Amino acid sequence: MKRIMILFAGIILATTAVFGQNANRKGFFVELQGGAALGEVVSLSQSYSDNDNYNPYLKGGFVGSLDLGYRFRISRHFALEAKAGIWSNFAEFDQTWNIRILPGIRWTSADFGTNQSAFISLNTGFGMGDYYYMTVPVELGAGVNFTPNLYAGIVWEYNLYVGDAEPHELRTENDHYYLYPHTYNSLAIRIGYRF
Repeated sequence: MKRIMILFAGIILATTAVFGQNANRKGFFVELQGGAALGEVVSLSQSYSDNDNYNPYLKGGFVGSLDLGYRFRISRHFALEAKAGIWSNFAEFDQTWNIRILPGIRWTSADFGTNQSAFISLNTGFGMGDYYYMTVPVELGAGVNFTPNLYAGIVWEYNLYVGDAEPHELRTENDHYYLYPHTYNSLAIRIGYRF
């Protein structure tokens, strides 16, 4: 009987060691994030004029995204994930929205407190927006897993605009301008839930 108890205790300890990071589990997840654009969002390039009113630009704006994905564990502390969603700056939603796919890797610390742990994530991929312009988004995030399912943190994102895009024409009273999406970065708060 004593041997059976020792064997049982050994199995429990081994299982605890394997699943020490309760938040580092496979499953589908949803993430919602919102924050501020830190750089140039869109530029206006004057089409024909001789005055000095070239290249006015819009800075800032509220950025946000909604992503759905799947995460699967590859070791005690690491997991791979792939997510897809929509991202935009709401100050110019119709010019900056893009649908994106972001594979990535996530590190989870050992548990502290009651099923709480820290995480760091890195995702990069590609996005496509209006008039087929392309972006290469890079996300670096860090935060806390409050439970094995609920987490939150901050994320820095860099959107690299690539390729030529058809411009969006903007007509003013006397002149014609064209809007082009550009490279910029943002800082946001992310809330996520793993099912």
